[in-house]
Amino acid sequence: MSARFAPSRIGYTLGHPHVKEGAVACLVGAAALAAAALAWWPAHRADTALADRLVAERHALVEARQAGELVRLYARSLHDVPQLERKLTAAVDQTQIVDGLGRLARTYGIRIVNQSYSERRGQANGGLVVELAVEGPYGSVRNFIHGLSTLPVWIELHEAQLDRSGDAGGVKGRLRMVSFRGRGA
Repeated sequence: MSARFAPSRIGYTLGHPHVKEGAVACLVGAAALAAAALAWWPAHRADTALADRLVAERHALVEARQAGELVRLYARSLHDVPQLERKLTAAVDQTQIVDGLGRLARTYGIRIVNQSYSERRGQANGGLVVELAVEGPYGSVRNFIHGLSTLPVWIELHEAQLDRSGDAGGVKGRLRMVSFRGRGA
């Protein structure tokens, strides 16, 4: 064994006053850390319990909102289903569709540049494929598309191609729509 680490040297080192002071400081620090942990633990548990309760309250609030939205959607569908059934069974002919689209275009301030209509083939209830070339301000074209649901016949927009025109904010568009007409048309 080396003379440097002899048991007598270890005893002498442990008996040094600075080592004793350091050991006391470590014990005091460990006791302070233990006291802080004992004081922190209940507060941490209370904080965790509060956070869990907040998560549960938020979850309940989201479920209540979703339930309210579901009730509103159900009430709306009670109103919309008969309207859709009327549209599907309406005996609307081509001239009424043309007039309805023209009136809608005038309402929103767009111009129908070109229009073509062709019968749908292979469909039990018939219907028309409607192709329109329109131009006007973008907002008006958008409102025209949204306004299709106000027509007395069910018309779905299948394709829309919008391009800028020379005017500021103006667009030229090609709209391809399909109408569904009742049996009497």
